[in-house]
Amino acid sequence: MFYLSEYLEKHRSEYYAKLSLISTEGNWNSWIKFFLNAVNEQADSNINKVLSIMALYEEYKNKISL
Repeated sequence: MFYLSEYLEKHRSEYYAKLSLISTEGNWNSWIKFFLNAVNEQADSNINKVLSIMALYEEYKNKISL
């Protein structure tokens, strides 16, 4: 599951500041960079979670087959 809201909640003030720059200055670039960074960090987090789940699965699969 890709839960981008987790990142946005952790960086709420920066998120709103970037949105405000769109309204006040037409500055889309800073918001797009922020959003892409959020996607990248959340993807990395998801990869780490999947790897942990796979390792746990292998560990328990080996314990059960013994």
